[in-house]
Parts: sequence; C-alpha cells; structure tokens
Amino acid sequence: MMADTKLIAVLLLPLLFCTGCTESGKERDLQSTLESLWNKYKAHSLIFKSDENPVAQGKETSTDKIQTEEIIGPFGLKQGISVEDLKKKYGFTETNKGPDEYGGMPPKPLYQLVQYVYIATKNYGLCAIVGATDGVEINVFADQITGPFFDVGRLLEMKYGKPGRDIHQVKPGSALNRPQDLAMAISRGEATYTMTWLDGENGMVLPNELKKVELNVMGFSPTQALLTLTYKFKNYDGCLSEIRAEAIKSL
Repeated sequence: MMADTKLIAVLLLPLLFCTGCTESGKERDLQSTLESLWNKYKAHSLIFKSDENPVAQGKETSTDKIQTEEIIGPFGLKQGISVEDLKKKYGFTETNKGPDEYGGMPPKPLYQLVQYVYIATKNYGLCAIVGATDGVEINVFADQITGPFFDVGRLLEMKYGKPGRDIHQVKPGSALNRPQDLAMAISRGEATYTMTWLDGENGMVLPNELKKVELNVMGFSPTQALLTLTYKFKNYDGCLSEIRAEAIKSL
C-alpha cells in the first residue's frame, strides 16, 4: 500500500508552523503531536513500497509535465512559485490537511525522501517545503535512521557549509544513556538529532532566498522513526501571516 501523503502532511505541519517557541519546547510539542497522531493513524501503512514508486517504475510523474528552465534550488524549486504554477506545471495537489498545503513529487527529489509537503499562498507563493522518509523500522540502536541522518547531513554540509546547530546526543541526565537505549530515547524526546542552517546567524549566508534549512530525526515509537528535511524561504513570515489572517476571518 502506498504511503498516505495526507497522513504524512498532518505529521509534518508542526515543523512548519511552530514559530516563536524555544527549540526544546518545539521538540516537546512535536513529540507529543507525533505520538498522538501515530496512535490515531497506526492502522495506516507509512511504508512506500518501491514497486509502487512512480519514479522507480519510470511512470509519468509531475516532473514529466514541467516544460521550463532548470531551477537551482531545493528539490528543483524556488521561492515564490505561484499556486497556479505549482498545480499546472508541477502537478501538485491540495492535501486538504492544512491551510495552503500541497503535495506531490518535486522536479529533483532526494532519493532518501519519498514524501513531500509544500506551503504556498495566493500572495506569496511557495514559502516552505518538507521532505520525509518512509516510517523507518529501527532496532534498539536506531542505526536505520541515524545512518541516513548523517548521510543527508553530510550532503547538506557540502552545499551550505557547517551547520549553526549540530546536535546528535542523548540529553544530559537521561537514564536512557546506553547505546541500546537510543531508539527509546528518540521516541521519548530524550535524544536529539538535528542540524540547522539559519541565514544571517554568525555570518551565514544561505543561497536561493532560503531563510532556514533543518534536518531532524523524529520518533514515533521505540521501533519506528522518520527523517525530515525542512526548507523555509525568506517569504515564509509573510506566508504565515497571510495564512493566519485567513484563519481569523473564520472566527
């Protein structure tokens, strides 16, 4: 069964909209949200089988429909692409799981990531992207998710330089401090695996109108985790303000 894009979209929204909170608070909120959603939707398969992958099968994908110049940006996309172009040129569709949220395969997907969520508004266009792996079955050492984390992290460092925030450790004082406790620690939010690049921080200059790049490991349970890669463009704050303004109209 193909992974449920709408379900993944719900899981990833906290990454996009947790603003104005501390990093530790964000991690706690994400963990709580993910655990709640995982329990609610545990009957759904998050495994994206290779024989159902349209790219692997050579079937027509949204990228086959694109007839435009190559874009040098994350996943072959750039800031401000209009909602109309996202739909018509890229074949993206509304997820109906969040405000101004779309799903679809980008022009240049990263092979480790198979689910993609995009935030785009009428006035600001594309402002954020989240790519994610399948739900990965992990052992007690969490090798199956920490390995991809470091692999993708090295690629990002080659492109953007040394991350401003690079944490991969169990929190000090945690009782889950043995190597064989890592999967449990990740699932309980007591282990953090994150790399962050923030434009303007310590002189960092991100290309392609990017404001922030963030790589995270997120745990569903002691036996399953997810790798996410988030891009926020410089128009993100305006995008978010527009979404909130529309939401207020409903109150």
